[in-house]
Amino acid sequence: MIYYYEIDENGNFVLRGHDIHERTVTLNEFEVKVLKRVLGNNLLGNFLERLDCLRSFLEEGSIDPETHYRLVAALVDWSFETGFEINEPKYYVHVLPNQTEGYLNVDHEAPNGFYFDTKNQWGGSQTKFTKEEIEELKKMPSLKGINFDECLEEVQEDED
Repeated sequence: MIYYYEIDENGNFVLRGHDIHERTVTLNEFEVKVLKRVLGNNLLGNFLERLDCLRSFLEEGSIDPETHYRLVAALVDWSFETGFEINEPKYYVHVLPNQTEGYLNVDHEAPNGFYFDTKNQWGGSQTKFTKEEIEELKKMPSLKGINFDECLEEVQEDED
């Protein structure tokens, strides 16, 4: 099965369908990780800086010429396809910065199941949220004081 992705204005990969026979580049898992790293680098503010970053990866030998070509093509087209589904990124909501116990925890079994603790999930609590789940949390009256857009920390792959 082929998965077709578009890259949105925030650098997120948005699944647009399966087996769409668009004229696009096919990326492997390594290339998707490199692309995600480039798009997620806040120091690279525009398209040309991202291309320069890929060129530096090529020059230092981190990627080969074919990989460089495919990644540039994906950036130019703002789309690519894969033979695997990309897992949706998850985020912590770190409400109290500089504190290890400042992460939003949700206990779905408790009546008012919101509390702040560490980012570790245990005992039925949830600390890792998808963008869709965060959008639902934003709508909850009991959480209206949280500026979610300022509190998000992406869960790293080795943490998930």
